[in-house]
Amino acid sequence: MGDGYWEHPPTPGDVEDFGPLADLPTTVDQVTAAGWTPVYGHLSTREERDDYEWSWTGSLAGWALDHPDHPDSAEALDAANGHRTEWLRGYRATWGFATFLLRRTAD
Repeated sequence: MGDGYWEHPPTPGDVEDFGPLADLPTTVDQVTAAGWTPVYGHLSTREERDDYEWSWTGSLAGWALDHPDHPDSAEALDAANGHRTEWLRGYRATWGFATFLLRRTAD
């Protein structure tokens, strides 16, 4: 299972973008309350998250620039630019991502 969590208190804009995420301890509490036991976890590093964001916004922007005559080119470039701005000026400093290997807790 993978999910986002707040590493630091979010801004109102962060909450608007992602919704009411919890912090990491609360996220784990929610998982265990739902009947699962984490047996492994990985917290994505800032570098991993940055690679992900640059990769997808860059790929979308690159496609738009390579296909200027495509009817979706301007919309794709706007989406890439808009998301990159939200990330860099917003949730980059507050949002984290965790991946867990879970096992069903015995009843």
